[in-house]
Amino acid sequence: MCIPEFQLLLKHIEEDWRSLTDANEIEILTKYADNGRKLTIWYTCYVTFTTLMYLSLPLSPVVLNILSPLNESRRMELLFCTEYFVNETEYFYEILFYDYFIAILTVAVVIAADTMYIVYVEHACGIFAIVSYRLKNVGIDENYDLTYKNCVTREKDDDFYRVQDKKFYQKLLSCVEKHKSVIEYVNLLQTCYTESFIGVLLLNVICMSITGVQTIINIHNLSDIFRFGFLTLGEAFHLFFLTLPGQRIIDHSGRVFEDGYNSRWYVLSTRCKRILSLILLRSITPCQLMAGGLYAMKLENYVSLIQTAMSYFTVLSSVR
Repeated sequence: MCIPEFQLLLKHIEEDWRSLTDANEIEILTKYADNGRKLTIWYTCYVTFTTLMYLSLPLSPVVLNILSPLNESRRMELLFCTEYFVNETEYFYEILFYDYFIAILTVAVVIAADTMYIVYVEHACGIFAIVSYRLKNVGIDENYDLTYKNCVTREKDDDFYRVQDKKFYQKLLSCVEKHKSVIEYVNLLQTCYTESFIGVLLLNVICMSITGVQTIINIHNLSDIFRFGFLTLGEAFHLFFLTLPGQRIIDHSGRVFEDGYNSRWYVLSTRCKRILSLILLRSITPCQLMAGGLYAMKLENYVSLIQTAMSYFTVLSSVR
């Protein structure tokens, strides 16, 4: 269990919020926190709606028997194709209630886990954005426009230059500390999710292949098409939702290098340039989340995983 690690993540988030004093940086982190909130609401609504649609399938014959009755009652179908070793017709509603309970409980756990995951990732993206913001403002003073000409003629105003150099040096040190902190945060996040990621990925690929085959096998049964089609699309979307945050971490951590490279490094002193070079060297390789240390959570690999699932689906379809 990773309960202590999750507690450290939350403590990390609390410390990051407490450490910010600049209004612009607070606004940046608030923006990403709001993104996490919106994604949480959107994902919860989407999963809840699709789950209700799926749960309504076993009740569709009951509704149709009332709205459009036939000479005989339509065949009742359970939510899952399982064997309970009892008379399913006699205990239909008991079994259906049990299936509903399991389905709702599973979906609730998935929503809770996935939404917390996206909140954690959005916070990391927000801290990377703050580091980028600080790097873009290194070499810029609010009260004095320090241009390259000032840097060349700084011997005329050594006192001013020393004050500015100390200020820029402190800003760069804060960038290093914040960059190191967010990298540790991402590593901790990976520790919490790496094992579950690999299990979910394997399960999604297998399930997508099987449910895709079931959709083709039952192509003439409208109810089964909806049943297995919903499952296949839901598994593909769930995999995409898990992969997209990993891609965002790659993009935001890589943007630190771009903003550091485009900063006003040419007006900095030698010691400031050394500090900046440390950040650039570390940010050349972007941070990324790994599933089991084997699979990088990025969109490029998501496409490959979908292709793998389609390959298994083709093989299974050919041997059915």
